[in-house]
Amino acid sequence: METTRRNFIAGAATMGIAAMGATLFGCAPQSQAGGQDPAQAGLADGSLSWDEEADVVVVGGGGAGGAAAYAAAKEGAKVVVLESMANTAFSSTSLCGGYMTLVDSEEQREQGIEDTPDALVADLKSWGIDIDEGVVRRYGELGHDYSLILQELGVAKSTDVITKAPGSSIARTLTLDPKDHQQKLTDAAQAAGADYRFETEGTRLVVDGGKVMGVVGKSGSKEIRFRANKAVILATGGFTSCPDLLEKCMKGLSGIKSMACPAHTGLMHYAAFNLGAQFDGIPWIYANEGMHPTASDMNGYANLFVYGAVKVNANGKRYVNEGMFIGNAMTRALLDQPMKDEEYFNYQIMDQKAYDLAAKAGKPLGVFEENKGLFVQADTYEELAEKLGAPDLPAAMARYNEDMNATGVDSAFGRDVLYGQGTGAPFALDPPPFYAFANVPWLAYDPVTTFVVNADSQLLDQYGTPIEGVYAVGEIALRPTLGNVYCQGAATGAGACFGMQAGRAAAHRGE
Repeated sequence: METTRRNFIAGAATMGIAAMGATLFGCAPQSQAGGQDPAQAGLADGSLSWDEEADVVVVGGGGAGGAAAYAAAKEGAKVVVLESMANTAFSSTSLCGGYMTLVDSEEQREQGIEDTPDALVADLKSWGIDIDEGVVRRYGELGHDYSLILQELGVAKSTDVITKAPGSSIARTLTLDPKDHQQKLTDAAQAAGADYRFETEGTRLVVDGGKVMGVVGKSGSKEIRFRANKAVILATGGFTSCPDLLEKCMKGLSGIKSMACPAHTGLMHYAAFNLGAQFDGIPWIYANEGMHPTASDMNGYANLFVYGAVKVNANGKRYVNEGMFIGNAMTRALLDQPMKDEEYFNYQIMDQKAYDLAAKAGKPLGVFEENKGLFVQADTYEELAEKLGAPDLPAAMARYNEDMNATGVDSAFGRDVLYGQGTGAPFALDPPPFYAFANVPWLAYDPVTTFVVNADSQLLDQYGTPIEGVYAVGEIALRPTLGNVYCQGAATGAGACFGMQAGRAAAHRGE
């Protein structure tokens, strides 16, 4: 994606804010560090006196920030990490399904899988649009190095199988234990010398002559001014905990529950807007559709249409092509359906054959011990409809099964794959017993409505020029990598790889 003034203006139009800064907004999300209003976030000039200094100040201690802190500290830099939460257990990396897409990983080499950065570029170009080929190629080039870090830290895997995730033509996606990955990364960064300041939220960037000089942090009611002698690295995630930004970017989605990190308040987004950083992207957000209404964590999660299930609304009527990749389109379709108990409610419906496939797969998408009790079971679709209070279910399933058994063509919505691309053909759901798994959408993250960076992870201004003294990694800067669609494992993979790169670069900046 070429960075141009035209692109900036398009992105600003999407937001209605990029050129106007934080003063337009009165968003006051709940913050772990005292409820700072983003409307007050922004810039401070370089005349401030400093309370502390470091070589590198990392704002955000999640996966990308942890990788940055670890890499910078390993290079000998004095590193301070500002993390608004009491620990890093609620980062996107910790809360995700554990998928990490890496090119030329050590695991691929061990299993004889050949992969290249050019292959990744080709896959992401075919999967979506508007990627920055240079950024994606660099992501691919960094994959092997980060896989060595995973092995160095001894990060546990949920499986040793390398998967060919939707969007990838080559098996390159690892399945890690996400909590173990995040904790070991945090521990390793601290052991290398990175100074983590928990419950300290970055609120303002300090700028002098267009150069970012440091960060103002807030711990409780106390402000602390951190000078960054070499660079600031922004790794603050998305803005899923800022309803005002959500509504302006993702009209209609601000009322959906969030499973994302509660620290994603958007404060550094506002600061970056005021800095003149380029913001780009279509209104897109990942709303995870597999959460049971009673769930509080991933143990109440299942994406069963991967294994053949269909989705029906609260009344039991199909409403969407289940084979599309989850994201905006599927969520938008749900928002047009009748609500149940003031929730955007739907069911995933499967037969015994699909259930067995999901049970074989287990975590994180299928049927596993912790979510088995959430399924409703019946011997007929009529009985299942009665249990659910979904009268349209028998007719919907009769039509679907007739299509599958007669022609294999879904006459209602055109479903032709189980999920995404190259994941097999749908099939009739007719051997009893039958199962239903209730769902409500949960906002997960905002991976393609972000600030724009170059292949060196430098934050760019509206004209495509690097802003001196600042890098951006992770969710706050994924648009150039992902283009207009999420590719499974690429958000965590790119965040980690570019965090590692930014940390190394920041440690040696100016040398």
